[in-house]
Amino acid sequence: MIATASLSTSIFPIFILFFCPSKPSRTVLDGLLMFAAGGLLGDAFLHLLPHASENRITDPFLASLLEEYHVSLPHLLVVAGLLLFHVLEGLLGGNDCEEHGKEHKPKGASPAQGQCLSHTARLNLLADTVHNFTDGMAIAASFASSLQLGVSTTLAVMVHELPHEIGDYAVLLGGGFDKSAAISFQGLTGLGNLAGALFVGLCGERADSAMWVLPLAAGGFIYIAVGGILTPLSARKRGFLEVVGGCLLFIMGVLSMVVIGMFE
Repeated sequence: MIATASLSTSIFPIFILFFCPSKPSRTVLDGLLMFAAGGLLGDAFLHLLPHASENRITDPFLASLLEEYHVSLPHLLVVAGLLLFHVLEGLLGGNDCEEHGKEHKPKGASPAQGQCLSHTARLNLLADTVHNFTDGMAIAASFASSLQLGVSTTLAVMVHELPHEIGDYAVLLGGGFDKSAAISFQGLTGLGNLAGALFVGLCGERADSAMWVLPLAAGGFIYIAVGGILTPLSARKRGFLEVVGGCLLFIMGVLSMVVIGMFE
């Protein structure tokens, strides 16, 4: 039951991607990327961080240490997540990433933008897998509490994934993936959901690592949205209407997370 629920939250949103354009124009792709950036930041600040803050630190020594120095563990882990993804970008990137970006950059994009988006696509796959892992943990923990809570959590995660998958799809297209590859890799990241559910099933009540994983994922989303999407887009000159339209799509991305949060 838990495995079926976990996989359904990842498989169902993937079908929506088959109706998305495979080769969008530069303007459409930029708009989708702005929507993705808004969704990533909205998810980080409106969902992941608040949920992480709800968890209490069980270690009395760590709790007293953080309280003594007035340090918030979730916010500290966000900074750690930013640093982690910076390190991963360096390890996974390099000359290979630059060549990949030049060969597969989207039509009409500058070489620098193609390199950054290629970088971002790889990092986004990793961040999305981590995010799906935490979703799987939440689903399994909810079913352990009650069947009704498990079903409602599964539906909430499923709806939450719809705008998220569209945004991730745009990031992969911007990074040089074709439609079939983008959908395939998105499907593979969904296995993180099943892994998270299995982790909770194996560890039981000891599986309180969501307190640590959620803010790390939030840091990754912030890094990707700001450094990997907004920065390369702002480096290219665009018309006034294109900038305004991009801002509106960015706001729509944030609002999609606000609306979803209302039903969680």
